[in-house]
Amino acid sequence: MALGSASLSRLALWLWVGWICFSSSGAAGRWANVLYDAFFAGVASSGFDGRFFLQKSYHAFLFSVLGILTTLPARARSVWACIAICVAVSAGAEALQLFAAHRTPTWADVGLNVAASLAALGISLGRRDPRAFA
Repeated sequence: MALGSASLSRLALWLWVGWICFSSSGAAGRWANVLYDAFFAGVASSGFDGRFFLQKSYHAFLFSVLGILTTLPARARSVWACIAICVAVSAGAEALQLFAAHRTPTWADVGLNVAASLAALGISLGRRDPRAFA
């Protein structure tokens, strides 16, 4: 199976969406807090809100990769389908937090998720042959 083949790309996209969904769970939130406290405990005493910065950086990373994965392979789906996937997964990931203990969905996070995924989608599409999405 060649890298970039349709089945490998679809599998990577589904696995990444699964990771995004897991990241919205209460367990992932607890693990993130434990890791933050273990590695960055001294940052909080400096007055810098490192937890907030790392959380938002992680959002941007997760959804940027999502935006790129939706464009692989180039002929697999239309631009509108790529955009729909990015928006649906972005909103859905935040909605999942309604069912997770100690997690709070916010519209700001939905906006960050959508912006990161669509920015990466645009960059990825800009690097491709425009006829591939005709």
